[in-house]
Amino acid sequence: MTIHHDFDQIIDRDYCGRILKGNYSMDLKRRISDYVTCYRAFEKTGNPAIPYISAWEEAGKEIWYEFVSRRFTQLFQCEPSKVAEFFQNSILDRRIWS
Repeated sequence: MTIHHDFDQIIDRDYCGRILKGNYSMDLKRRISDYVTCYRAFEKTGNPAIPYISAWEEAGKEIWYEFVSRRFTQLFQCEPSKVAEFFQNSILDRRIWS
């Protein structure tokens, strides 16, 4: 699936992720760009799904979102850049196994 690779266009429109701005491979950036474009188009269909693309680095424990739908932000009543923080603070019980 190849749509386009104008990363600036993706970044300028509610992009709250890190991959397109960071030091990641071009293959990964292309995949994320394609998926964000597809999810934005899917969202315009009016489907009640709540799509998102989450990401994290293996060494860290922080999660972020490359894409969050409007319905996701409405659920947490926040801006796209704040969804990860709101979601993390909404977890009642967290377990970590080694």
